[in-house]
Parts: sequence; structure tokens; C-alpha cells
Amino acid sequence: MSVAPKPPIRKFYWSAVINGIVPIAVYWSLRPHVASDTVALGCAAGIPICWGVVQMIGRRQLEPLNIVAIVGFLVVLIVSISAGDNPLPLKLYGAVVAAALGIGCWISIVIRKPLVLAILRMLSQYEPTFATWFERVSQEPGSIRHLNVVTAIVGTTLLVDAVAHGAVAILLPTGSYLIVVRIVNWIIRGVGAIALIWYVKQWRTGRAESTSVE
Repeated sequence: MSVAPKPPIRKFYWSAVINGIVPIAVYWSLRPHVASDTVALGCAAGIPICWGVVQMIGRRQLEPLNIVAIVGFLVVLIVSISAGDNPLPLKLYGAVVAAALGIGCWISIVIRKPLVLAILRMLSQYEPTFATWFERVSQEPGSIRHLNVVTAIVGTTLLVDAVAHGAVAILLPTGSYLIVVRIVNWIIRGVGAIALIWYVKQWRTGRAESTSVE
């Protein structure tokens, strides 16, 4: 008897809880009982990393994105501890990742190999049909222009997110940072998602109209 896959909305729900709510609760629970912000923040930030490991074990598959996240987290944790228990490198980790992906998106536009396709392949575990549609249209004449626009929207969203994340990390104490950075991230990513959905709808409408004319 096969087990039905989890609906995408349920996966997003669990992702929001594990990446958004649980780390905050872990940090505030541990902080009074540990020696520094770095220890409490390291334990809190490690929750999503551990969840990624659990998912890989469950799927019995090594996933490059999770491997990079694990290695990156361990490197940043070591840097924070080596810098005299300074939590700032840990706080800036998400900003650095977002900035790297954003820059990668814009570089891919310049070389005319839109990174959005690779990103969608990684996200296809949540909504395979969405990624499949992009894969299909990417083979059509003239699709590179549209894929570049989609990649530009994603890249710009990531870069704005990185700048905002970095500012919050530098300006706020760790406890406040954990709450405010999530609110800021959700707002920026929400605006980016709205822009992306609007453009994709325009693209699909244009395709439908051109097909009907032919």
C-alpha cells in the first residue's frame, strides 16, 4: 500500500513552523541557562539544519542543497565561537546565503542561462507541476527572455532580503533579531512572490493567446 504524498501546503506549513517558530522558542528557552548568545543562537539555528538531515535520512537521498547548508552552518558556528563567542557571523549567515543566490541569479542572466530553472528543480519537491511547466516552456523559442525576467525577480528579491537581513542582524540584539528578521523576510519574500506570480500569469496568458491565434 503506497502512502500518498503530503500536500504542498502541508510541507510549507511544517517548513514555516520549523524554520520560523521553533528556533525562536528554542533560543528564548535556552538563553537563561547557557553562557552566551552564541550558544543559544547556535542551538536555535541548528534546528532547521537538523530537520534537513532528518528529511535526507527519510528520503534516503543526499541532497546537495542540504549538504551545503550543513557545511556552511558548521563553518559559521566555528567562526562565531572562534571570534570570542560573537553571534554576529551566525546572524549574518542567512544574509550571506541570500546574497550569494541573488548574485548568482544576475550572473546567470548575463550568461543567458537563467538560474531559476535550477532553483525550481530544487523546489519541485513542494510543487512538481510548477517546475515541470517551467522546464517545458524553457524549450520554446523566445522563452529565454521570460525566464530572465523571472530570474531577475527572484534575484532582486533575494538581494533585498539579504540587505534587510544584514541590517537587522547588525542593529538588533539577538533576541529581537530572531523575531524581526523573520517578519522582514516574510514581507520581502511575499512581495517578491506576488510579483513573480503576476508575471508568470501574464506570460501564460500571452502563450495562450499566441497559441489560439496560430
